[in-house]
Amino acid sequence: MNIMVNRRTAWEGERGIAAAGIDEIFATADRLVIAAQLTVETEGMIGADLFRAAKPGLHLVNISRGGLIDQEALVAAIVAGDIGSST
Repeated sequence: MNIMVNRRTAWEGERGIAAAGIDEIFATADRLVIAAQLTVETEGMIGADLFRAAKPGLHLVNISRGGLIDQEALVAAIVAGDIGSST
């Protein structure tokens, strides 16, 4: 298993965990857990561009506030089969 993390502040990481850009994480992750604060900077940060770049079948788990995700873009990505599809 490869674990990647994206942080807003500097992080030296730990063995087996790599820092990566959010685009890279969406493009390569099979499972993605979002755990971020809802702020002016993060509101709607997960949108159509990231969903289009996502690895097909991405399973997205948001344990944060719903405002981080553009809900219309999320629904469109699910309907299109870009994320959440088990095929």
